[in-house]
Amino acid sequence: MIHLEICSGTTCYVMGGGALLLLAEELPADLAGRVLVTGSPCLELCRNQPGGRRAPFVKIDGRILSSATVESVIEALREALDED
Repeated sequence: MIHLEICSGTTCYVMGGGALLLLAEELPADLAGRVLVTGSPCLELCRNQPGGRRAPFVKIDGRILSSATVESVIEALREALDED
C-alpha cells in the first residue's frame, strides 16, 4: 500500500491543497484500495525550499512532491505503484 500524505497547512491549502484532500474520496478505480490517504496539519516544507519547490506539498511514501495538483499526484501514485 502506498501512503499519500497531503499537507493541509494554510499555505498549501490556499495554493490548492484543499482539492488534494478530496482525493481520498475520488481516487480512480485503479488506485482505490491501494493508496492510504492522510492529511497532515503541516509538513513543514514551505520554508527554505531550494530549487523552486512550491506549495502545495504532498509526500508519497516519504518522497516529496511540490506544486502538487490532482493530476500530478495521480500520475506519481501510478508511477510509485509501478515501482513496487
